[in-house]
Amino acid sequence: MLQLPFDGKKRLQQQQEILNHQLEKLHQTIQDNEQVRLDASDELIISPLRAEDLPISAQILQELIGKRLPPIDLSDLLMEIDKLTGFGKFS
Repeated sequence: MLQLPFDGKKRLQQQQEILNHQLEKLHQTIQDNEQVRLDASDELIISPLRAEDLPISAQILQELIGKRLPPIDLSDLLMEIDKLTGFGKFS
C-alpha cells in the first residue's frame, strides 16, 4: 500500500537523505534571506513581517460594520457572554 521498505534501517536511511537534502536547500537559501538567519549560537532567528496597509475596501467595510454595532464596554460584553454560556463557572 504505502510501498515503504520493510527494513527499518533502509527507511531511516531514506529519511536521513531527505533531511540532508532539505537542510542543504535551507543552507543555500538562508544566506540570501534578510528575514531568516542564524545567530552566533546557530539559533534560527525569524524576523517579524511588516504589516501591510489595509485595503480601502476593507477600511470602508470596517466603518460600515462599526456604525451598525452599538458601542459597548468590553467588560459588559464579557459579563453578557458569561451569562449566556456559563463560562465563568470553569475558572
